[in-house]
Amino acid sequence: MRKKKFFIFGVLMVLLVSALLIFTGCPSSESIGHIAKYIYMTDTYNGRVYTYDLDTHTASSTPIVSTGQNATGAIYFYDDKGYICVGYSTGGIYTFDPNSTSPTTTKFSSLSFSAQYIAFLNDKTAFTTDYGEWDKPTETGGVYLFDPSDSNSSFTFITGTIGTSQDIKIYGGKVYVASYGNNKLLVIDANKNYSITSYDIPLGTNTTGLAISSDETKIYISNTGTYGNTDGTISVFDIYKNTIETFVSGLINPTLMAATDTYLYVIGYSNTYAINISTKAISELKTSDGSSFGGSSILIHDNLLYISNFDYNNKISKLYIYDTSTNKQVYYSPISVGKDGEDGITGLAAY
Repeated sequence: MRKKKFFIFGVLMVLLVSALLIFTGCPSSESIGHIAKYIYMTDTYNGRVYTYDLDTHTASSTPIVSTGQNATGAIYFYDDKGYICVGYSTGGIYTFDPNSTSPTTTKFSSLSFSAQYIAFLNDKTAFTTDYGEWDKPTETGGVYLFDPSDSNSSFTFITGTIGTSQDIKIYGGKVYVASYGNNKLLVIDANKNYSITSYDIPLGTNTTGLAISSDETKIYISNTGTYGNTDGTISVFDIYKNTIETFVSGLINPTLMAATDTYLYVIGYSNTYAINISTKAISELKTSDGSSFGGSSILIHDNLLYISNFDYNNKISKLYIYDTSTNKQVYYSPISVGKDGEDGITGLAAY
């Protein structure tokens, strides 16, 4: 009788955990329950979207869809729909159905702005950052609120966010924004009428990238600094204490990041770093032949680190893939796109 009770209790616990996963989801750009088959890659110059097959480890030679726009960047998947950011003042957000046999892109509403990154709160609420005008970093740009389920959704500007904005993340009903133009971290409380608290970066300038720690207690913030110099820093914001301090310094132009339990991976214009979270020891990731390389987008999927790179000398994009347990390169794929482009592949997402 006791064994039967324990068995029933175990079954109930499994059902409870399964229900929690269904209703709470997980912090990912992939649709819940979907098993990814490809890494989707956007080409910044012409907006074409290519795929990298996770089974064969090969990149497609022809695009599956295109925005037809220059400055195409970040790509996301949410509720089985693809979302693409297009920069410049004539840009905006485009969507497509990745499950269609002949997908096409549709632009969200008629608003044109320099869309940079997106964060989804739920199926009716999302946020996107606007770079604004490059020569007016503190006077233009900011954060918009929109409904991702409605392609005719209006974009509502969130008062108090003005100033060139870059990466954006959501955790616990709060929206975290890298305010590049103001050298600040903005925290928008979605539960309190989008009220804003700003935090000054203690050391470093040109706030760009964000990454949530694997234990979901901290936000890492990259401050790119000045081109080619070692004044780049990483700040760390404690989500529960609401404090911010310098994590590491002395980096060359850190931009976007991704975190595991052990490492914070950081890409720059010409260098890529693996920073031990416990010891703060900084090591440089290099190619299998020992060369330094930078990246334009970064993604961790199934314990593999994906970094896109554009070879300006040969005018070809490259995808470097590392095992996060060893920090060793395991795959390399030249991608025959971006030959006439500016930066080649600038967006990565698994679906």
